[in-house]
Amino acid sequence: MRNKKIIVYFSLFLILFLLYGTIKKKIDQNERNEYGVISIAKTGDFKGSKGGKLINFIYFVNDKMYSEDCYVNNYPNVKKGEFYKIIYSSRNPKNVEIF
Repeated sequence: MRNKKIIVYFSLFLILFLLYGTIKKKIDQNERNEYGVISIAKTGDFKGSKGGKLINFIYFVNDKMYSEDCYVNNYPNVKKGEFYKIIYSSRNPKNVEIF
């Protein structure tokens, strides 16, 4: 009986976690669609993480430098030291995506 409760609670937690991630991703996408500004970012170093390989990129908004990481799996042709188009939200410049 106790094991069953643990499995139910774990399952609920997992469902809520996945639901939060999906909703957050959609909200960020909608914000970029509504308040998006197109700019250029330069890719930096590759890093390893538990979720996969990351690449760092930097960009400037109003003379302020921002640095973000993205998973290389999402952008398989990205190379170090190259420039790529990005779109970020004017309301939240950390809400950014390479495209």
